[in-house]
Amino acid sequence: MDPCSEMYYMGVKDDPKLHVKLTGSWETVLGEQDTFTHILEYENYGGLDKTMALVRSSPETAQLAKSMDSFILKPLPFSPLK
Repeated sequence: MDPCSEMYYMGVKDDPKLHVKLTGSWETVLGEQDTFTHILEYENYGGLDKTMALVRSSPETAQLAKSMDSFILKPLPFSPLK
């Protein structure tokens, strides 16, 4: 994994101010190579907004966050993770 991504996700996960739970991290082994998927749990959309504001205002994580793609996923009705 890219050291930049690892530093970002480990920093976000370990920062008690952010209230973020790292649910899982996966590497694509079949399909588009060098692709990683990370699922983070926030305290609802307000928690996401608060966390992203703190991340963007932090000199340590702001640059890292800009260098990565982000997605907001909506679980399907049958998904065990909601």
